Amino acid sequence: ELKELLKTGLVSMYQAGANVLMVDGLAGKMQAAAAQDPQYGKIAVDFNDVRFVNTMLHICHENFPQVASLCLDSNGIASMSCFGSLATLLPSIQNLSLVNNAISSPADLKALQGLPLRELRLTGNPVVKAGEADKLKYHQSVKAIFPSLANLDGEEPKSLKIAFNIPVAAKQLPASQPSFFEQPALQAPIQQFVNQYFKTYDTN
Repeated sequence: ELKELLKTGLVSMYQAGANVLMVDGLAGKMQAAAAQDPQYGKIAVDFNDVRFVNTMLHICHENFPQVASLCLDSNGIASMSCFGSLATLLPSIQNLSLVNNAISSPADLKALQGLPLRELRLTGNPVVKAGEADKLKYHQSVKAIFPSLANLDGEEPKSLKIAFNIPVAAKQLPASQPSFFEQPALQAPIQQFVNQYFKTYDTN
């Protein structure tokens, strides 16, 4: 019964036209729904519980497997380790928002490896604050998990650009030599032979 209630709630959060699923602040939404139906208050929303997450992901897979954008903002998520089946159950997700959660390290995202993410938002997580000291390292660490990522926290991921600033010495061609012949005395007979050869070749 609780699974059916969760399904009803998730279906109401899905925007079919845009393939967007807005599961932000789910605990608050369930509590708000409980004002109309007290049964919603019995749903224990815990995104750090693999059983709850798997139940939710299977509901999504059965009802809208084509979802392309998933919003999981403000759900107290400390790690994505419970989302190991996300890439398998919802393989079309390209845009993922995890704003205002508790993710502290890029390593906490490794369970999502395999998703063809184009956009990822982590604003409001400790990992972003920690990454301010070395933004390049932060961006590279996330990009290593999601090679297809084109937008991280609203900007293009930074990458290390290597410039080879090697000075090139100006080169001068060697001075032209007056003749190829080492001994000028040989030039006349050899030149006569060459001229005679080409004359004979041309007449044939």
